Amino acid sequence: MVHVVIEATYNPPLNDETMEALEKKITPCLKARNLIWIRSLISRDGRRSVCEYKAADTETVREVYRQIGINVKSAWVAEIVSPD
Repeated sequence: MVHVVIEATYNPPLNDETMEALEKKITPCLKARNLIWIRSLISRDGRRSVCEYKAADTETVREVYRQIGINVKSAWVAEIVSPD
């Protein structure tokens, strides 16, 4: 598995209610494809997110986003770099 980063945009912006609804939609899709959700960063205005997954490839994660109706701005395989 590789680290996949997804940058997504939202219009209307995300709020607590829509984030909860999206989490309920995405969780079974991720499990069905053996994807692991690592973390998400959401902009303060709720219009953008960057999410990290462990997956076989980017296309599998893109397919999940398409299935639940989230606009993917970009996706890539990433290397983990730390300040150690």
